[in-house]
Amino acid sequence: MSEKRELILKYRNDVVNGKKLTRSTISELFNINNKFLLNLSDAANYITRHFHGSEVDIEELANIKKNFCSEDCTFCS
Repeated sequence: MSEKRELILKYRNDVVNGKKLTRSTISELFNINNKFLLNLSDAANYITRHFHGSEVDIEELANIKKNFCSEDCTFCS
């Protein structure tokens, strides 16, 4: 396994175990070579599923034409 793949897995496991990534680590991940994007995407999906499962929250913009919405949903915020 390549060094970059191992780092991605390490960072994934760190996040799952509650560790926060440093700015330099995040910068390193933002600047990763394109050939590792699938590995990075898989790690992000793993983290998302770990913390949020596979549920989807669907919102509807029923009052969009009125320029006022009394709902307190997560869509606009």
